[in-house]
Amino acid sequence: MGLCSMLLFLPTADAYRHAELFYEMETWNWDELLLYLSFNIKVDFILFLYEFGIIQLGLTYGFVRFGWVVIAYLIYFYIYDCMLDSPQIKCLNRWLVLWMVILVVPIGGISSGLRYGFAATLISLVLCRRYLLNKTGLIDYIIIVVAIFVHFATIFVVPLLVANKLKIFPHTKKNFWIFFVVLFLISSSLPLILQLFPLGEINNYLLMYTEGKYSDTSYLSGNVFFWLPIWIGQVASLSLFVFFILYVPINHQSSIMYNLFLLWAFTSNYSAINGRVQFFFYGVGVFYLLYNAKLKNIQIVFGVFLFSIITGQVIGYRKHTVTRWPYLFAPYPVALQMDYDVNWIYNNVDPNTADLYLWQKSGH
Repeated sequence: MGLCSMLLFLPTADAYRHAELFYEMETWNWDELLLYLSFNIKVDFILFLYEFGIIQLGLTYGFVRFGWVVIAYLIYFYIYDCMLDSPQIKCLNRWLVLWMVILVVPIGGISSGLRYGFAATLISLVLCRRYLLNKTGLIDYIIIVVAIFVHFATIFVVPLLVANKLKIFPHTKKNFWIFFVVLFLISSSLPLILQLFPLGEINNYLLMYTEGKYSDTSYLSGNVFFWLPIWIGQVASLSLFVFFILYVPINHQSSIMYNLFLLWAFTSNYSAINGRVQFFFYGVGVFYLLYNAKLKNIQIVFGVFLFSIITGQVIGYRKHTVTRWPYLFAPYPVALQMDYDVNWIYNNVDPNTADLYLWQKSGH
């Protein structure tokens, strides 16, 4: 899967911007890196240290994505290994559970965006450890801090953890639905609410995701092969939400997910923030279903996930991946040399939009 990340996912959008900086960093020394971080990066600096380390090892940009995808799979396989001791899981087909775990790994998010997908994976590890595996310790707090330093947007999980500690959550599903509807209706007032808090520069950062440059709905444009995978993903998320409400009871263990659903309703009008919250539907919610739902229902969820993954990844990245699949079966030394190099990126990606020139010509 690390090779898939390196070879099949195109370095566009955030991945392109990080690639640009990566190739610029190749000429830097340690002092220049620290100078850049001090002037440009407020909190989430770990990716840049990681990229600088990759450069010092003489590796290409593709290994940035390769490494984080490999670590993400190791994290989820650790969760899977711990889950196998649970009596609820032992009654399920282990191959089915394994494939469910494989499908929830955010390989697309990490490969395309790098920071948030990996940071959210770290947070998912903490949530699964604390609320499903009943494992707690200092390591959880260290992981949370590291995740925030990878991407600051994951900080919204901290208030949810505090609320869970204080037992602040809807204790019945009737109360949950009341809160859910109310928060959904007032979500359009979120920018005004943010301005009431003395958050300073952080407030400006948050507003970019609610009414600024990251809040647009450009995903609605383009041809059917562009927006279809996105809408299929939304259907998968809603399906998971429905299954969760039907089969997972509200208790202290599941309250973190129910509070996440309420936050999802509160941010429903803002695709950038909402998508970040929605990530945990997959990263954590699936494991709750594995613990609580019957085998037949798990098979339905598995089918929904499989369909959404196929349409989202294969159709969404169809134009180049179809010609690069054979590289996955080449000997490792050959496959690792087939990374998107700097010349390919500069010849195929528009620096103004971070999209492929080919996509722009075809109306993607």
